Amino acid sequence: MTVYTENDIFFETFGPFTIPVSDGAIKRPPASWWEDEVENSTWENLSRAIGCYMFVMGDANIKPWYVGKTVNQHGFREEVFASHKLNHYNWVLANGYRGPPQMYLFPMITKPFHQDWRFSRGQSNSGPVKWLESTLMGMAFAQNPDIANSKELRYFRSVHVRGILGRSPSGKRTGYIAKARQALLGEKP
Repeated sequence: MTVYTENDIFFETFGPFTIPVSDGAIKRPPASWWEDEVENSTWENLSRAIGCYMFVMGDANIKPWYVGKTVNQHGFREEVFASHKLNHYNWVLANGYRGPPQMYLFPMITKPFHQDWRFSRGQSNSGPVKWLESTLMGMAFAQNPDIANSKELRYFRSVHVRGILGRSPSGKRTGYIAKARQALLGEKP
């Protein structure tokens, strides 16, 4: 059994939830979408939780296109489909990327996974939520450098570490790079 400390912070994973497309665009879904698709009586109040979310396209080949966060008192329901988010999602659709648009939710929870937890709420939890958003963005960027997030990815796009991050000149890697990649990425030299 895994042992957790009182300082540990927990997030759960839900999704993918298929986002409806109408007239070739994603629009703010009605309340019934949240109730039928997201909460479906199993996860009551998930739409009002705080945490991170990820917009993806695809089925067999899933590609992340946007990562965001909410610590808004109204939770995911008020943040995920805000106008400027819809602009990002619809840009992806307009550029012909294939697959059904879907959403993953990563709500913060109050206790370890095996205990009787509930969804966290409140602005006081913004630190861990912001950290998770940055971490998920880095992971999403590694899978899709064309991700729609902009300012939050400044360093992911502009910092280069030879053989580790960003663009590197072609050619043979030095022994130092191979060993560093082994330590950081688990690659065999």
